[in-house]
Amino acid sequence: INMERETTHVLWDREGAYNRLLNDEALLQKMMQMFLDNVEKAMSVLESALSQKDFVSIKAHAHKLKGSASAVGAVRVVDDCIAIEEAADANDIDRVESEISLLKNDISDIQLTMIDYLNHNTT
Repeated sequence: INMERETTHVLWDREGAYNRLLNDEALLQKMMQMFLDNVEKAMSVLESALSQKDFVSIKAHAHKLKGSASAVGAVRVVDDCIAIEEAADANDIDRVESEISLLKNDISDIQLTMIDYLNHNTT
């Protein structure tokens, strides 16, 4: 069976996040900064749960990261987290691993994108 999933081509839906925050640019930037400050820690707890094959913990951490990614419009990270939650539900360690490696790439991309944005647009 083909386990490849459709990834959304949009990395960051800035517009959507901005609208959900009632067009408050300063708040958006504050949320982005919080996301950037916490995302490394979120990845390391996820990887430590993975190394212990702790599916319950993997799912919980992916769920939490999904929430913060969603708040800032990091849609591809949200998709990765959903896929990780599903793989963890199925106790499928190989799929969890491959989804987490996709997540790592998307996290790197969103970090660069957001840092670049903040460098050019800080209110």
